[in-house]
Amino acid sequence: DALAPQPGDLVVEHGRISAFCGNDLEMILTGRRIDTVVVTGMATNVAVDHTVRDAVQKGYTTLLLEDCCCSSDDRFHEAALLTLRALASDVLLTDTFVAALP
Repeated sequence: DALAPQPGDLVVEHGRISAFCGNDLEMILTGRRIDTVVVTGMATNVAVDHTVRDAVQKGYTTLLLEDCCCSSDDRFHEAALLTLRALASDVLLTDTFVAALP
């Protein structure tokens, strides 16, 4: 329940591998002049990987919360993180991210 959308939250669903495909996420971000995305999710080696790659390719500052992602196998998760550390603007733990919030 603590992670459920709250009144006023935008919920953007995606039926493709990347969160940027098949919806209006990019239009929403552009319209609100958002230039930084924080990525979390399931399947670090699939959906998270593709979303991070698309976000970076589109020019967003891209933060990945590594402890808010998972894969079906810890080896897949760790292997994906090796690559994503080179791609994302920053890969960090949630506590570090939260501590840096204004």
